[in-house]
Amino acid sequence: MERNCGEHMLTLDSLLTIVSVRSFCDLMICQEQDRLAQALALGLFPPPAPSSDKAQIFDIHVMDINYDDMEPNPTLCPKLGQYQRECYNTDSWKKHYQQFTAPLLAEVQTALGLKYNLTSEALLHIADCLLTHICHGFPIPPNMTQDLVSRVTAEVEFWWYTMMSYPSPQKYAKVGIGFLIAEMWKEMQAAVAGEKTKKFYLYSGHDNTVMPLLVALNASDYKWCPYASMIQLELLEILNPTNTDYAVRLLFNGEERHIKSYCDASPCSLAQFMQFIRDNTPEDPVKDCHVTNHDVMFGPRPPSFSRAHALF
Repeated sequence: MERNCGEHMLTLDSLLTIVSVRSFCDLMICQEQDRLAQALALGLFPPPAPSSDKAQIFDIHVMDINYDDMEPNPTLCPKLGQYQRECYNTDSWKKHYQQFTAPLLAEVQTALGLKYNLTSEALLHIADCLLTHICHGFPIPPNMTQDLVSRVTAEVEFWWYTMMSYPSPQKYAKVGIGFLIAEMWKEMQAAVAGEKTKKFYLYSGHDNTVMPLLVALNASDYKWCPYASMIQLELLEILNPTNTDYAVRLLFNGEERHIKSYCDASPCSLAQFMQFIRDNTPEDPVKDCHVTNHDVMFGPRPPSFSRAHALF
């Protein structure tokens, strides 16, 4: 595959694709991801001829949930849990909670007729379920008006993006989505060195894979990513008369995005992309993930850490 880019011809060397699967109230997650992977693979690599008696076979690798790096994971990296708790303890978070979050929780609780006190984390699950119902044309509770759904969505966006930027997007990425970035970077390095023959890697995740990755790449619009969103990272080989170089191109839902603050243009030169890697991936996981604020980690849990009781 080639594309004309000014004076250079860029040849696709390796493609890493991240697909977001939003589950139907967190049910059928594995089945959805399997079907999505199969559909994408068959679309990109259709069989040479239709066959009813033979199946197209490819491997789907999964990880133990405790060590899964497809999304920021405080079990994998405890320092992430420290950052989350510290964020909840900031004056700006507490002020927002009192002015906006608490009244909204009470309003949603009344609208759904819940008999228990709603938490911020439960609101996230409810928002996920609401938008999944809406996307598939299923009815939602009549008291959940469009205005209320919009405000719930805005609150969840605030919850996510405030967290993903604490204490800075780079420090959050180092203990969160940076583990996945490092995994992809390892494959890119192998491709540049000529050690890999694979041309395509598919990572099937969720919205909380896509959004922190876009924040780390400084390419986010700070909105809840659309249903079934997809990020593509293309490793491109630049051919010119003097030498061979490489560049990385970022696309989100088919739209080319500039990796701002690191790259002068898109595609991003490999040298500039390497600086992004250094700033956003763990250098020493043991050291990077070591908890340094024991007071906040072993103090009372913030209310928003409480688990959801039920969904509708």
